[in-house]
Amino acid sequence: MERRNPWGNSTSVITSAMQASDRYKRLKDAGKSESEIAAVFNKKRPMSLFALGGNKNVNISPLDSIKYFQKTLNTGLISIEPGTGDVKAWVGGINHQVFKYDHVLSRRQVGSTFKPILYAAAIEKGINPCTLFDNKRVTYPEFENWSPQNADGQYTGQYSMKGALAFSVNTVSAQLIMQTGVKRTIEMARRMGITSTIPEVPSISLGTASISLMELVGAYTVFANSGILVKPVYISTIKNSSGDVIFNNKASSGKRVLSEENASIMIELMKGVVEEGSASKLKSEFGLKMDIAGKTGTTQNQADGWFVGITPNLVTGVWVGAENPLVSFRSLQLGQGAHTALPIWGTFMNRLIENPSFASYRSKKFRVVSDEIKLRLNCPSFVEEIQVVEPAHKENFIIKLFKKGLNIFKKKKKNKEKD
Repeated sequence: MERRNPWGNSTSVITSAMQASDRYKRLKDAGKSESEIAAVFNKKRPMSLFALGGNKNVNISPLDSIKYFQKTLNTGLISIEPGTGDVKAWVGGINHQVFKYDHVLSRRQVGSTFKPILYAAAIEKGINPCTLFDNKRVTYPEFENWSPQNADGQYTGQYSMKGALAFSVNTVSAQLIMQTGVKRTIEMARRMGITSTIPEVPSISLGTASISLMELVGAYTVFANSGILVKPVYISTIKNSSGDVIFNNKASSGKRVLSEENASIMIELMKGVVEEGSASKLKSEFGLKMDIAGKTGTTQNQADGWFVGITPNLVTGVWVGAENPLVSFRSLQLGQGAHTALPIWGTFMNRLIENPSFASYRSKKFRVVSDEIKLRLNCPSFVEEIQVVEPAHKENFIIKLFKKGLNIFKKKKKNKEKD
């Protein structure tokens, strides 16, 4: 059976890539017609194609080489020390000689990695993290009949914030942004350092905004840094040929954008993603024992896979996708962030802690949360049956009956004593 092209039936992906190539531009400048150009692109010739194990020499047409490169997955990775903002690792792509594009700075839809920002805004507004939300699909007529679906197609029971974030439940995110407000959510993103355009629509709760990996990881450092935003530092000092310091980038003191308590709550919620949710393979398959919080993300049609992971002294984000966002995986199982981006993160962290110079990354723990926060988060992630919570003043029928019987008993006893 012939494999489906990852760009589906959209011929514009290949046409656009062809027209953007140097070969096409040279032929066009030379006055060649479209049919003449097509003939050149369809004629096979010896070429050297990029491959991770080393370039391979093949006999292939320029058009087929374009299709080959459009199927190639790219990635970006950045690690930031949350307390200082120091950038510890920056990988813009898989090979700069071939792909001269920095995927740390490029903007792509972020999927569910935006949800922690929404959750932070909701908690700052005062929504209780132990509130149970019905897992039901709802249509919102005031927003052009927007009706978000869960990736697993399941709509039963109720989720607390921890469970909804751990399993990336879209129906709960939709309810949260309705209660929190779109503007308030965008304001939180701005406070956390995100400058990219964010459309003022509720679908941003599912990650429809296009944001850079740099911005996203920078925002996540707020959770790890007790609510304080520190700007990323790429260059600390510059020295001239004589060794004299001609530039010294002083570390920023940072700015509080989230309360310390709510930052701690967010870390606890995001730990659930690793302990029981979509990033659980970091423990089971990669064997990582250190404290980890984070969030996976997958965009529409599985075009982009994300994972941003937080450890006590490092925040690392990974993006995976093709050059063109119209190129995507055929299924969620193959293209989800837990399958594409998370393994890169897990491999990176394993290699890091194997190095004796970074032993502290293996053993450092998140700050111990207060008893008050533990109490606020003392609730199940998910309940199967709908829990109807009666008002405190509304007594159960059995309790009423018991009290009535007790009063009758006391009255009879009192009358008997009088006799």
